[in-house]
Amino acid sequence: MKKFLMVIFVLFLLGASASANATSIYIGNFAGNDPSNSHADLNDFQSDISSWLGYDIELEFYAKVDSPDRNTSEGTGILTLDYDDGNKFGTWTTGEKINLFSVKAGNEYALYWLDIAEGFGQWDTFSLLNKKGNPRTISHLSTWVVKDGGAPLNPVPEPATMLLFGIGLLGLAGVVRRKK
Repeated sequence: MKKFLMVIFVLFLLGASASANATSIYIGNFAGNDPSNSHADLNDFQSDISSWLGYDIELEFYAKVDSPDRNTSEGTGILTLDYDDGNKFGTWTTGEKINLFSVKAGNEYALYWLDIAEGFGQWDTFSLLNKKGNPRTISHLSTWVVKDGGAPLNPVPEPATMLLFGIGLLGLAGVVRRKK
């Protein structure tokens, strides 16, 4: 019985230490400007994101920071950027969790979806290249939140679900074995 309890304890610790971190999923580069203000028409933008996701969403503009500033320049949310020396990569932090961000450089922007809404992350301009093939300097970073959508904003990660299911089965097996 002691071994069984020890196995359950170790599995619990492994499950508790496996925290779910958001992954920035690169959607692609788009020509022109992103709809990076609270007055922008988001219909076409939402339609493109919905097509990519496979379900309908409604977005709300959150915040924007223009380079070389570090804090929100537009929007109702709090957004802070940190830059490397060449303004080609860095980190972002928001006051609330966001679902989507874009990095604008030159005449295009790169769009990223967060599989789990998050309040911090990394950005770069490595997909936004100049004619010589070098990353451009950031113009601005914009963020959006999902107001309404067809899928949960923070789904339970599958590995954690399977771990909990397995622990439950082990506990049930221990109870049955104890009764015999």
